[in-house]
Amino acid sequence: MSTKRIVVTIIAIVGLLALVFIINSKLKANKEILNENAELSQQVNDAIPVTVDVTKERSFSNGFVTDGSFNPVQKVNVTSDAAGKITKLNFDDGTFVSRGAVIAVLDNTLMRNQAQSIQLNIEKSKKDLERFQTLLASGGATSAQIDDLKNGIAQYEIQLASINKQISDSYLKAPISGTVVNKRVEQGVYVSPGMILAEIVNISSLDFQTYLTESQVFKVKKGQEVRLGTGVYEGKDYMGKIKFIDVASTPSKTYLVEISTANSNTHPLKAGLTGKAYFDNAGSTQGLSIPRTAVVGSFSDGKVYVVQDSIVHLMPVTIGTFEGDEVQVTSGLSKGDVVVTSGQINLKEGSKVIIANKPVAGN
Repeated sequence: MSTKRIVVTIIAIVGLLALVFIINSKLKANKEILNENAELSQQVNDAIPVTVDVTKERSFSNGFVTDGSFNPVQKVNVTSDAAGKITKLNFDDGTFVSRGAVIAVLDNTLMRNQAQSIQLNIEKSKKDLERFQTLLASGGATSAQIDDLKNGIAQYEIQLASINKQISDSYLKAPISGTVVNKRVEQGVYVSPGMILAEIVNISSLDFQTYLTESQVFKVKKGQEVRLGTGVYEGKDYMGKIKFIDVASTPSKTYLVEISTANSNTHPLKAGLTGKAYFDNAGSTQGLSIPRTAVVGSFSDGKVYVVQDSIVHLMPVTIGTFEGDEVQVTSGLSKGDVVVTSGQINLKEGSKVIIANKPVAGN
């Protein structure tokens, strides 16, 4: 074999080895890329897609709206102080009665006869007393006889006062002015002391009762004007004043507030109507804002998922006021925090997430 052929063969072998090396290197690089892509794909598949928003600072109105109901200022039971059969009934459900008006009469015939008899005895005893006092001067009567007559008259007068009281009690009178509701008796029935005949409701003015949260109750004061409304009369407002603010909370940490308002002749309210109280004149404050949808759980014990480096953390927050779709956060978050607004159902503390939107940071 010539030297030239040997050289050519060696060059061919070296070239083949180089080609094999290049191909192996390329395959190894491709494999590494494929492995990296597979790992990245697995990471993406493990992440939960969510939408987010960024906490912003804005002005919140301190005004707020609460639900409640209109209740009568006065609601009393009509009861009987005496026993007897009703001989006259002057009311029915829906009847308006004035305070002091006789609304029922019990049978008092026997008592009136007794009163008349006692009155006759008093008149006779007084005439006898005059006669005996005349005889006393001439010795025809004694002081003891005169004293007996005086004592007898006094006893008759005590009896008459007692009978007259019973007669007065047989005339049942309206304790307040108002409308009769829940009539329970009819003419001719027998009633006993303490028995309830009906109820009288006074709705010339009403108390709107509503419950305020801890953050709301410190924004109002007694005597403050409040706008009231009901769905029965769309666009009709009633102005009222706060007459009572409870000093103790309910088990649900709310406070009873009563707002007094006059009833309207043109748009009359009825007891029990539901409505809303608009606390409009409470000024405004600066605060952090997040969408309502970011709050997990109840607003009284709310929590929010905050995203940090693609990991979510469940943070407790304190909610202040509401305005449209936004809520004020008074503690638990900082300006610029990224909060999850949808997709929370699949999350837990420490979950990996992938953000599906581009939130706009606030000023």
